[in-house]
Amino acid sequence: MKKHYKIFLLFIIFTTLSNTIGFSRTTTYQQFGNTVYSSDGKTYQKFGNTVYSSDGTTYQKFGNTVYRSDGKTYQRFGNTTYRSDGKTYQNFGDTTYSSDGTTYQKFGNILYKNSR
Repeated sequence: MKKHYKIFLLFIIFTTLSNTIGFSRTTTYQQFGNTVYSSDGKTYQKFGNTVYSSDGTTYQKFGNTVYRSDGKTYQRFGNTTYRSDGKTYQNFGDTTYSSDGTTYQKFGNILYKNSR
């Protein structure tokens, strides 16, 4: 799997965790080995094609589709990812833009999520 796609897959996974209520908030994520640590206290571990979240949510990737344990799915075509509830994510370089106004920027091993 290409490094760029792995980063984008992490963007997809993290976007599902947003609880935006209309105020500005930044969450950061740092990856060390197969574990990602979030500034909100959650952790994520990747084993094979499955990511396990400390909140109990799991994500499995098969082909260009990611399946979340709550039934949501994500499909990637080109630089756009479509979520089963209609939300979309577009990736340009190190930035991903969500249709809800959230942006994700990757600098080194830190991912910054900026919510409205």
